[in-house]
Amino acid sequence: MNINYKEIVRLEKIVEKNIPANFEKVSDQYLNSINNWIDFIYYETIKLSDYETDKANLEKGLSISKNAIFICGAARSGTTFYKNLISGNKEIFSLHTEIGFARNFWKQKTNENFKKTVLKYYFYGLVKGGINIKTFIFGRSNENYSPYVEFTRYFFTWFKIIKEKNIHELSALALAHISFLGNGKIDSNIKYWLDKTPFSELFLKNIFLYYPDAKIIMLYRNPINVYASLKKITSNIDVFTKKQENLILINLYKSHKLISEIKYEKQKNVFLVKYENLLKNKEEIQKQIAEFLNIKYDEIMISSFSENMISDTNSSFSTQTAQKNKLKLLSDYDKKRISVIFKNTSKKLAYSLENVNLFDKITIKSQFCFQNMVLKIKEIIKKCL
Repeated sequence: MNINYKEIVRLEKIVEKNIPANFEKVSDQYLNSINNWIDFIYYETIKLSDYETDKANLEKGLSISKNAIFICGAARSGTTFYKNLISGNKEIFSLHTEIGFARNFWKQKTNENFKKTVLKYYFYGLVKGGINIKTFIFGRSNENYSPYVEFTRYFFTWFKIIKEKNIHELSALALAHISFLGNGKIDSNIKYWLDKTPFSELFLKNIFLYYPDAKIIMLYRNPINVYASLKKITSNIDVFTKKQENLILINLYKSHKLISEIKYEKQKNVFLVKYENLLKNKEEIQKQIAEFLNIKYDEIMISSFSENMISDTNSSFSTQTAQKNKLKLLSDYDKKRISVIFKNTSKKLAYSLENVNLFDKITIKSQFCFQNMVLKIKEIIKKCL
């Protein structure tokens, strides 16, 4: 079958023309252009037959597909920073972009719409690039070849294989990327594939349902610093609303509550990492995690942040001076709000927050409980519809 590479190139140029300078503000023109490009690649690739794979490659791929690592924790808690540290280990393949398996794709759907949605979500990240990485990380298509068609063909191949083996099809993304980088061969060094998505810890049941042997690395951080980092990253986003801020605070509270409870339970597949300890004792913690994952410790796992920033740029890593500057963004009310909401969980996680007078405690706690109740009611209504 002939692939219309000329049209792929034409559509790719339109995507390039509409790429935003700031991905927090994405135009309709960009979304339309990239969706048109991905859709065309998807349907052109359907014309091609699946790749053939030998027995050894098949067995290695199936083994990796079951061995998932999920890095989770509240947003702005160091999940990206940690992903970039651990991804240097040759036994781990890290997905290029946040997939959000636990909250977005945990229900195993096998129709074409699900298949295309998963691929589209990943392509968004491939086009976006990352720090020190240009957009279109696989390079550009030409009139005779497109790396994105090749990647999609590998994805189709592994999607079909994994579906037949009753493994969650999301693993096909990792195997497609590994196959693409290895010209069809699965790197024999790789043992795990990794997904990093904040707040995935709130959906652990979903993860363990499809990946019972999954390894969970859960990060947590002083909530006052998380909130300050959130304020910093959203300060230039016009569309960020008070409603969204409240939702993040509620999820942050749920995250800290869960982690404070897990801390006192023994769960063999969960490893807790305190962000502040990670900055002080990277080598010690990384050696412990290497043992937890049963992989060989490698000094690259403690390399500097900038050297290992291989994909996402959205990191909470900062110097002490930068952190102090972020704290200046918080009002007195912000600080009181965090102190009241996170009083109990912070004590369990060994964080010290400021004292708040009784009137402010009652006012803030009442507002937070009301917001949480409204959210729960909306969730119940959504499930009933």
